Amino acid sequence: MVQTRVAVIGAGAAGLAMCRYLVNEPQIHFVAFEKACDIGGVWRYTKDSGHAVSEHNSTAMYKNLRTNLPKEVMAYPDLPFPQDLPSFITNADVQKYLETYTEHFNFKKYIKFNHQVLSIKPGNKEKEVWDVVVKDLTNETTHKIVFDAIVVCNGHYSVPRFPEIPGFDSFPGKVIHSVNYDKPEDYQNQDVVVLGAGSSGLDIAMELSNFSKKVFLVHLRNKLPVKFPENVQEVIGTLTTCFQDGSIEINHEKLLQNVNAIILCTGYNYSFSFLEPECDINVTNSRVTSLYKHTFSTKFPSLSFIGLCIRILPFLTFAAQAQCIAAVLSGRIMLPNKEEMVQDEAFDYQERLKQGLSKNMMHLLGVERHMQYCTTMAEMAGVPCTLSLPIQSLFSYVSKIRLPKLASYRKCNFTISGDEWHEVKNYTS
Repeated sequence: MVQTRVAVIGAGAAGLAMCRYLVNEPQIHFVAFEKACDIGGVWRYTKDSGHAVSEHNSTAMYKNLRTNLPKEVMAYPDLPFPQDLPSFITNADVQKYLETYTEHFNFKKYIKFNHQVLSIKPGNKEKEVWDVVVKDLTNETTHKIVFDAIVVCNGHYSVPRFPEIPGFDSFPGKVIHSVNYDKPEDYQNQDVVVLGAGSSGLDIAMELSNFSKKVFLVHLRNKLPVKFPENVQEVIGTLTTCFQDGSIEINHEKLLQNVNAIILCTGYNYSFSFLEPECDINVTNSRVTSLYKHTFSTKFPSLSFIGLCIRILPFLTFAAQAQCIAAVLSGRIMLPNKEEMVQDEAFDYQERLKQGLSKNMMHLLGVERHMQYCTTMAEMAGVPCTLSLPIQSLFSYVSKIRLPKLASYRKCNFTISGDEWHEVKNYTS
């Protein structure tokens, strides 16, 4: 039997899902390349290791992170989290779960750690194959390997997005992106500006409030339905200038004085530096093109991606995408022709614009689109949809209470039984 050779790029949560669904495909031989020394991707906490951490092993994870989704909706479809954990768990709990998942499905032997993919490009013009150049970071040697298919699972929380703001270089205080943030004790008794009110901005502002003198949460959203601590001031606007005296300007008018530090919670960019231009994958305004169902290259169906969608139940979505990719690579299903895939992508794009989404939200699913997307991927793969109604319902409920109960929602605990979820009122671990 001639096996299909598949390269999986990354061994974070997305890459692990792909490995799990490839390991039992007899006609597929796969290798996962991971530049770090272990699995886990963004869930690995590396900032408190006690020694210098290489660029290849550092992650955006900060010390006190707890999930903003309950474990009851976070697990992969075929391995629940331990029942004795609370619903909102730590980064260490998630990392341990990913290690258990890897051991349970017995695919760690297919992962090459400390291997960085430098280049991927189409190979033989007569047959759709891929030339992959990989660097072994343990001995600095490079190798070219030929594969029949590529699955990109490199995540999108490693290349920070930096706003261009005059005066950053001369500002006397500390300026960092949230990718480098670790713990609130580092900002004891300081006045801190947190720029951005996404998930990380809100979390960091709230934990800073326990140590910092004053926290200014600067963002462009409407006023949030949040009761912030007294020392957290919500400032609607954008940071326009930083000054040498430690003051910053908001909207060219309001001045915040004596600021000690600025933390940029301004998001991350999709980055595929290893994909050569011939791969025909482009990123514009946080939109990756040209992709069918946010997953398959419309030009090269043997090039696929897991994990581009945002505001999702990540592990379940990764599993849905991985099952569909495995079905295609094994030959059990065929993708539509290129013209149909291009038309589908264009239709999806136009529908999002009609619904008022900005151009940088073209991979957003959210509660409304999530169920339909996972159902579609499962139908394509010919497998049951693993996103059950109670999981979807609990996802929706937590999304609704997160802001109004920002300071307390992680104290909630839930259970799913049959077709319903319930809040556990007297939870004890």
